[in-house]
Amino acid sequence: MQRPLQCEQLRAVVLPPRLQSLSIMKKLWAEYSALLVRTKISIPISPASPASDASGIEKSALNARIQDIGARWSAEARAIQFDFEFKAVEQERRRVAKELHDESLPLLARLIRAIQSESTLKANPLIDEIHQTISVFRDLLGELHPVDLEELGLVSALDNICKRYVRICGRFVLFFDQTEDCYLSQLQQLCLYRAMQSLLKMFAESQNDMLMVNYNRVDGKSVITVRCADKLVSSAQWITSERTDFDSFEAWSALAGAKVQLDSFALRDQFPNDIVITVSEEAPNTLPAAPADCEDLSQARLSELDTILAHAKDEWARLINRDRALFENLAVESERKKISEEIDRMLLPRLQKITTLATQLGDNEIAYDVNQRISVIASGVSAVMSDLHPKLLAEAGLIASIQALVDRFRRASLIESTVASNLESEQIDISQDAKFAIYRVTQEALNNIEKHSRATHATVVVEQKGDLLRVSIEDNGTGFQGARNTLSRGLKNIRERASGIGASVDWQNAISFSSGTIVTISLRCLT
Repeated sequence: MQRPLQCEQLRAVVLPPRLQSLSIMKKLWAEYSALLVRTKISIPISPASPASDASGIEKSALNARIQDIGARWSAEARAIQFDFEFKAVEQERRRVAKELHDESLPLLARLIRAIQSESTLKANPLIDEIHQTISVFRDLLGELHPVDLEELGLVSALDNICKRYVRICGRFVLFFDQTEDCYLSQLQQLCLYRAMQSLLKMFAESQNDMLMVNYNRVDGKSVITVRCADKLVSSAQWITSERTDFDSFEAWSALAGAKVQLDSFALRDQFPNDIVITVSEEAPNTLPAAPADCEDLSQARLSELDTILAHAKDEWARLINRDRALFENLAVESERKKISEEIDRMLLPRLQKITTLATQLGDNEIAYDVNQRISVIASGVSAVMSDLHPKLLAEAGLIASIQALVDRFRRASLIESTVASNLESEQIDISQDAKFAIYRVTQEALNNIEKHSRATHATVVVEQKGDLLRVSIEDNGTGFQGARNTLSRGLKNIRERASGIGASVDWQNAISFSSGTIVTISLRCLT
């Protein structure tokens, strides 16, 4: 008896929760899912007929193409949801990480040098506490903006975040990688990283003492298994408890297109899996071609599918763009509140302890200096969280702001520093975003001079030749060998800030001094 050849019924992709309330999209999605399910090939095939075998191959190719369309639409839907719900939040995290790195970390490093130059061995506990505060600060920056994920990929980033949570929670988090290969898209890697970050936060809040994380790649899929070795608390309790981190884990896993299995006891080994996360690699950009001579009904339904998808994309774009500004503002404000709470929890107690230890030294001069510097650091953190720096820069102007920056640098580092320019601030015809980026690049370059160069002189030159604005920061130090060290957060910040405003940045040997480095950022003016 002849049996019809049918394509495998496709699972309807879950509509992003925030868009389920939109009746138009629910209708479009239902129509799309129903079309995929009913797009079947029903044609008798005789096993003995070569012609029928060929027809079956053609129909299989058509079915594969329809399945690929469904997979691509699922990936595109996740990308649209990320842009709408999470992109602005990720940008805010990146901004805060950059600002805190540029504004606060150098001040803590200067505080250590100031104490070391003025005190004796009895100040060692204070210096140790500042070093620990810097370490906590760096961990916070890693939580906000995973530079290692962007530069090294998912596997190395997972290894680093597991080590970070060993420091954060003081318990064992062991990471094992069976392979370093990972061919997930950048969006999938970010979402999977954020999902694991949420999972590790839940572990840190649980009573379990050891977590084992294993990464492997099997049949085009990235597989992460998570096991609690000690099992003091059941997986159902520490994973699915009512807390925001679990909601975040679910959301990021869904955005990655991950299949999550809880309590998988199939192996029945000593450490049953608490969680198995499986993510399939997204298909290449080229769709398999549909057979040219397949039946008219299938071709018509394929054409109908393309029409529905195009209409759905247009509707999503219209609806999302209509509400984007309001939603992004609310999301960014909510994220700032969360980051502020993290700062209050992780950093403020340590800053307060630093002032307490300084007071206990019995040296009023040191205590006063430490209190003043800690106050400046706290004010800088507050300004970063409220995004005040661009506003202050707009009021003072670029040249005056750079001059004030260099003056503070000279007093703090004791490095002779000057500013030279053939312009007035009001003559610089670039956007406020570009001025702020140039200010931050100058600040980071000066920080690098103080930390690494052993320089005694530094100069900042702001000049314009034609429509090209050029800012150069030069020193007479030992020279800079690490311009290509992409893992340095400071250098990465410089490159990203320059790229964000369409400017170029390069490092060369010093021109005005016999040794040292010159960093130059160049940008075309608006007119």
